[in-house]
Amino acid sequence: MEYLNGVPLTEVLSRRRLSLHEAVRVFKGILAGLQAAHEQDLFHHALAPEHILVSEDLALVKASDFGLGRCREGGPTTGTVLTRTQVGGIASLHYMSPEEAEDPETAGATGNIYSAGVIFYEMLTGRVPGGRVALPSSRNPEVPFEIDALVLKCLAKNPADRYSSVADLRRSLTALEDQLRLGILNELHGFSRSTSKLLGAGREGERKVSRVFLGVVAIVALVAILIAAFFVLREDWPGAAPEEDAEEAGVSAAGPSR
Repeated sequence: MEYLNGVPLTEVLSRRRLSLHEAVRVFKGILAGLQAAHEQDLFHHALAPEHILVSEDLALVKASDFGLGRCREGGPTTGTVLTRTQVGGIASLHYMSPEEAEDPETAGATGNIYSAGVIFYEMLTGRVPGGRVALPSSRNPEVPFEIDALVLKCLAKNPADRYSSVADLRRSLTALEDQLRLGILNELHGFSRSTSKLLGAGREGERKVSRVFLGVVAIVALVAILIAAFFVLREDWPGAAPEEDAEEAGVSAAGPSR
């Protein structure tokens, strides 16, 4: 067998919750391994985190223990199918598809997709789904709501409602990554435009305030000029006698008092 220098995914998950980027990277690695196996008509019969080996930096992801799997009838090998309780104990049952729980012989492509979906859900939220599945985005704010639909489709109770193949799931995941990447770029572009608009509005507001201020100053100056001109003209008006001349004229008209 190939020598793999890594640790089980269970060990990593027991220490910390993966970031969104790390969870997607590991999920993509799992799917790549499953697709390669399915193309050889080989299906994993106990897909769970303890059978996913990863490097410390999560750059290398390997789905291991395919010797515990089984081949499609008529495939290249035959052998005894081990149940999940024989392989991984009770804990492994959390990753079992509903149809496999009823009949272990039904493990196939859609069953592996269900198990991979449970692992992905656990990497995103820190727990395995149970009962009524809560949206991953509701358990982890870092998870975009667009991922919810992909995860829930993997976890559909009816195999016919899941992705028809791992290849189909990988295409949907790639398209979703492109959509999220484009959405982030659009948000950044929109933020840039909004910021420019806000700054432009601020500069326009400053210009308006300056125009109003200058207008008020001009009006005050005009009023002051008009008031000054009024008093100047009032004193120089023709026929208007100065106060002292008027008083002297009044005395000479009345004559001296006795």
